Amino acid sequence: MKETVFKKSKKLVKIYSKNINFTSFFIKKKYSTYIQNLYLICRTLDELADNNLTAKTKSLKRFILILKQLKTKYNEKLDKISLFIKLLKKNTSLNIKIFIEFIDVLIKDIQYPANIKNEKELLYYCYGVAGTIGLLILPIVNIKQSRQNVVNAIHLGIFMQLINIARDVLEDAFKGRRYLPACWVNNTSAQEIIFLSNSPINKNQIKITHAVRKLLMLSQIFYKKGINNLYQLSYTNRVFINIISSIYYKIYINICKSKTNWIYKRIFISLQYKLFLTLKSFFYGQK
Repeated sequence: MKETVFKKSKKLVKIYSKNINFTSFFIKKKYSTYIQNLYLICRTLDELADNNLTAKTKSLKRFILILKQLKTKYNEKLDKISLFIKLLKKNTSLNIKIFIEFIDVLIKDIQYPANIKNEKELLYYCYGVAGTIGLLILPIVNIKQSRQNVVNAIHLGIFMQLINIARDVLEDAFKGRRYLPACWVNNTSAQEIIFLSNSPINKNQIKITHAVRKLLMLSQIFYKKGINNLYQLSYTNRVFINIISSIYYKIYINICKSKTNWIYKRIFISLQYKLFLTLKSFFYGQK
């Protein structure tokens, strides 16, 4: 079972997460394997939350079952996800309670498909689906869970999720979700965003563009907080964190350069540029 999980997670990361796959080459193989396992778990949970309307009831039941199994010492006939989480817990010192927080936010996203009202709700969501992942990564790559490191992990997770939202406005709209706060976009719905993407430039379309810009500005606050005091980490971990955060920062720059950034296809970073960022990170890590 253990080897099957490892192989499946490695394959999944290679196909669906080029950034994680790339950065995994620059940390110890053991830690790389654990991060791939974490990705397998989180992606499976995320896909479960994204199921179409007819499968929502089944998804909710499964989430509730997983939560119940994680909150108890029950180990028989575990759901596959519960089993994967407990297997990862056995090999690392990760906190199951953080997984529970992550799942709670996904359940809320199923029950009330994301139509974020304000900035407070936006940041709560970003913490729930990404700040928590930052916290889970700390013990996986053996980073000391000091107050400073915990805060940095949360901030970097939120930064990356804000970039994801800015990049995927239209993609999320096709899933019936709008993560841009309603107060920023005059309560424009996901369906209206899809309609606007095919319309000539108008004031409502410009509102979405301005909201994306505002999202990007907010992301920079968390980026600056997240990379604060990285010099306190070990060289390997400094390089690892700097590579992944630099890749996301480059995505931020590319979105900023696009005038109607949310309409076009998803932005990717070339392998050549990732290698350039990696070289910079190796030099940065020596400081």
